Amino acid sequence: MFTTMSSVCDNDSDDNEQPRRETPRRQSMSKRQSLAFELPTGGEYYETTVGAPSVGVLFYGAKELEGVLISSADREITWELRHRPVVTFLFEESAGYRAGVDKGHVLCKVNDEDVSDKQSAVKMIQEAVRPMKLFFYCPPWSYVHNAEGSLLVHIGTNGDEMTWPKSLSEWKKRYTVVGGLLAIGAGPMLKMYKSKGEYSSAVFETVNSRKVTTKVEAFSLQGASILSDNGEEDHVVRYEGSVLPLTYIVLVVPGPKKRTLLGLSSSPKTVIKLASFQPMNLRCVWEGIQRTIQEQEPGQGHDDGQREDGIPQFVCRRNST
Repeated sequence: MFTTMSSVCDNDSDDNEQPRRETPRRQSMSKRQSLAFELPTGGEYYETTVGAPSVGVLFYGAKELEGVLISSADREITWELRHRPVVTFLFEESAGYRAGVDKGHVLCKVNDEDVSDKQSAVKMIQEAVRPMKLFFYCPPWSYVHNAEGSLLVHIGTNGDEMTWPKSLSEWKKRYTVVGGLLAIGAGPMLKMYKSKGEYSSAVFETVNSRKVTTKVEAFSLQGASILSDNGEEDHVVRYEGSVLPLTYIVLVVPGPKKRTLLGLSSSPKTVIKLASFQPMNLRCVWEGIQRTIQEQEPGQGHDDGQREDGIPQFVCRRNST
């Protein structure tokens, strides 16, 4: 999974300067016919060169990502990619990040040798002569939904649903992740870290089978709901001294079931408010939660991801084109 030292939304206002990245020149897949296996129709490919010993990229097979980073609405591409190594996470400032590799890209070749799955991808990258050529396929649409971002958070209990913190100081800054790499095998989750750096540290420790020392607040999204007011899910509050209004949503998470002498009883619900002065930063996480809730509803996980006007419903992602 890890090459020895992730509608993609990936923003963090902690970072004043983003690492410089190359923009590989892409070409139509129809111009490249030398692959030993088939890929989904359409899309583009590119080649990039990495000279560093470590690429700083995590791979998983597409099948492993279904329901976590790949929506069940995209099962067609999951079936077509099967076990192909999909870029699931990149460490910023890593060689792969700087070379223009991005989440959702599929590794096809290392130094002109075909790659079949994540295990062979890791082995071939580790053993490849440097500088090495990496050949990637970019699907025709964004199908890896990694909803994460730096938000302001307020956590309360039952009864706090329709009230808001009275001062800006009551909000806490957290790097918020819906699903994501660390949710694989854990079900629908919302996790909060103090910073994006701490999230990256948790990923590093986990994939290297180390004890996870990073503190995290984790909430199951099973049975969760977003509260609406007159049909609107987003709310706005203005604080004295702030130039911009703060946009927030209200997420209600059921408490865990507890066994008592009278049977099972539910703990009090947790009310989580997620906010940002930049609505697009909030929208990525908001839509990730919406998507997770929708997929729990019977018959709701297999739509074509399109609105009535034909525009993709979830389009918030880091632009790598």
